Amino acid sequence: MQILVSTVDPSGRISRESTACLALMLSRVISGLKASMSSEDPKPVEESLLKIIDHARTSQLLELLCECLIASGSDTISGSTNMVPAACEACKAIWYLAHAVDIMSIGAHHFSFPLANSWRQIHSMQEQGSMADSNSTNLINIFVKSFLASRPMQVAVYHCLHNGLESAIHACLQVILRCCLTRSHKFFNMFLSHGSMCHFRRPSPMLK
Repeated sequence: MQILVSTVDPSGRISRESTACLALMLSRVISGLKASMSSEDPKPVEESLLKIIDHARTSQLLELLCECLIASGSDTISGSTNMVPAACEACKAIWYLAHAVDIMSIGAHHFSFPLANSWRQIHSMQEQGSMADSNSTNLINIFVKSFLASRPMQVAVYHCLHNGLESAIHACLQVILRCCLTRSHKFFNMFLSHGSMCHFRRPSPMLK
């Protein structure tokens, strides 16, 4: 996290490697949480996993990942693609963080598909007041606020969707769907209308 805050990185390599480490760590936390909560063989959740997620929630990690997306979008607008890989890893880390928090606070099996079921579950919990601070809704609201306020961040997410590898595209779509499942009608309408996401220039091919 200190690297994300303090490093000047024109090549994008340090940002990509730092965010990739965060994404990998959070994906392994999710695997550990799911294994602990398995209905076939439930086990006590490892204290280290809980500490990692709690620290990630309270240390403004999400805000730093959003800043990484903003930096990537600004770099892309200036004509460079150096920061696109870092943006892809940041999107993965954002989704893994939100997903891990949901698993901890709601349970590994409570979010079912199709999306209509998930929407009803989330809004039912909102009405009952059970969407507490421990849930990912607050994290998603922070992401939505930053996204709507920052064109560079929108550019970064757009390029992740068009230039990213499968795992980054999957993470972007999951974050977008999660945002649409919350109360943010403004965010949802952005993807239905001919908004700013539709008017970006066509992205250049991703550097391998």
